Amino acid sequence: MKKNVFIRMAVVLSVIFMFMTTATAAYPQKLRSSEERITTEKWAMRLNPGQNPDELAKEMGAENLGQIGQLPDT
Repeated sequence: MKKNVFIRMAVVLSVIFMFMTTATAAYPQKLRSSEERITTEKWAMRLNPGQNPDELAKEMGAENLGQIGQLPDT
């Protein structure tokens, strides 16, 4: 009985390992140096309580796209 459990665990772990290696090979990620700059058009800002996000965005020439997920004060 213990041998069957061990074999099943080994098979499951092997399948998981193969899936992980296949997934990372399919979507390789380029490593960047800390010196490389990336242009972005979207930003997150932390606001003080009571601060109007629409007014702040307007002052900066931006558009308020709303809160980001569960991040507080954004």
